[in-house]
Amino acid sequence: ERLLGAPDAGGTRAWRETTARTLQEEAVAAVRAAAPEGFQVLLHADPVSYHCGADAGTDPTHVLSVADGVVVPCGQGPDLLAPFARHAGAGTVLAANLPVVSGLGGRPAALA
Repeated sequence: ERLLGAPDAGGTRAWRETTARTLQEEAVAAVRAAAPEGFQVLLHADPVSYHCGADAGTDPTHVLSVADGVVVPCGQGPDLLAPFARHAGAGTVLAANLPVVSGLGGRPAALA
């Protein structure tokens, strides 16, 4: 908001959220149409709207109403899983994505 101002930042966020929801719904529907019965569909998801990346600002309630679970970036700890855990049902998959490539900020030795 500081860079764009509240009106432009709000408009950008609303457009991004609508576009992301549509893409999530269409992607999951396409996979379900092509996959065998019982195939689980997981989406990469980050609940923080101001983070960078294609999955930033994912709405936990919506994404878990469409997909079978999420893969959440947890390189800084498990905190980003909490919003999804609050909306998880029986059988929901919550997976933590941990960076493992040291050149990309991962700490492989710390995973053991």
